Amino acid sequence: RRFRRHRLAMVGLTIIVLLVVAALLGSESAAIEQNLKAMNKPPSGDHFFGTDRIGRDILARTLVGGRISLAVGLVAVFFSTSIGLVLGSLAGFYGGWLDQVIMRIVDVVLSFPVIILLLCVASLVGPSIFNVMAMIGLLTWPTPCRIMRGQFLTLRERAFVEAAHCLGVTDFQIAVRHIIPNALAPVLVYASFAVATAVLLEAGLSYLGLGVQPPTPSWGNMLNTARNISTMERTSWQWVPPAVMTVLFVLAVNFVGDGIRDALDPQAKE
Repeated sequence: RRFRRHRLAMVGLTIIVLLVVAALLGSESAAIEQNLKAMNKPPSGDHFFGTDRIGRDILARTLVGGRISLAVGLVAVFFSTSIGLVLGSLAGFYGGWLDQVIMRIVDVVLSFPVIILLLCVASLVGPSIFNVMAMIGLLTWPTPCRIMRGQFLTLRERAFVEAAHCLGVTDFQIAVRHIIPNALAPVLVYASFAVATAVLLEAGLSYLGLGVQPPTPSWGNMLNTARNISTMERTSWQWVPPAVMTVLFVLAVNFVGDGIRDALDPQAKE
């Protein structure tokens, strides 16, 4: 009920649903099909968003590119959140030397600028869709790890956990059945915002030529054409659609994240 009353969140959710449906309807064959007789054509009845320098349909590439970009964002965030949830749970529940080891690793990872490290790793292992997903996931897990650890440190001292210990419930059952369900709210809020961040990271890597590689389209590598001043000025229809889609998606995800945060706030008024 709280989420539905959040107007911006509902607007954001509507935009996300529309973008996802449009991306799923995109034709991969149309996105990579070349037509040298229709190079650099402006928007028209035949090509609603125009064509690129080798005659590929910009609308089809924008839709399929959205599918790739959204998939990269969702998979990377699922990967990073899963790692952070497991390590944060272990650190917060058991404490001691295990907590110290995990937190020092977190400190080391957080000490590096993510985008610079992504560029270095991408240069070493090579650009591809899988590598982009793995790199973003492996470099962004410390934040959900810290969030989950903090939740565990608080909840493990609560009376219901002590009662479960007295009844002989195992540590695994206590963590999975009692603590994690109560600790998921801030992690879900983080994950919603992290999807937008992951999409932007993918777009940045692809824009620099180290992300998703052509001919597979993504919003990032479509924006790569904007590096050419002539393209920016004379054929703006080649980069404006993916730029607008990226901004719309990130804005919509932020709206939804705000709605989730407000809906899960235990101190919020009904």
